[in-house]
Amino acid sequence: MKIEFYSVIEGIEYAYPPIPLTEVDMRWIEKSQDFLREQIKNKADPHNMNVAHLCSGIRGLFSVAYAIPAWHDFTIKTNGDEITFDWITTETSMKNKFGHADPIGFFHKDIYGEHAVLPPQTLKTIVKVPTPWR
Repeated sequence: MKIEFYSVIEGIEYAYPPIPLTEVDMRWIEKSQDFLREQIKNKADPHNMNVAHLCSGIRGLFSVAYAIPAWHDFTIKTNGDEITFDWITTETSMKNKFGHADPIGFFHKDIYGEHAVLPPQTLKTIVKVPTPWR
């Protein structure tokens, strides 16, 4: 199966093209592997360990997924309440480019429910970065 991307903003395909996930530096995988080796060395049972790099769903995703680079700079600042955040960006003309009013959006937890189990001190609002890719 061939996947073909196109952008509604001309020129983005040269500056910020989608990247196959197989080409993205994933140092966390090495850290996860090192953690597992250390645990086994310390006599832990590897069958009772939950390590992400062995998850079949994650490993399968690596061979078919793409990373979409951010096509403009932005900063996200959380407000400490785990719900609200502020953003700053250099992008100011989203509506003219592809119909989105804001370059940064969000899905509040009331929209997606309590389905995601997130660690403490984690933003419970999903930050949405619209892209010109289709």
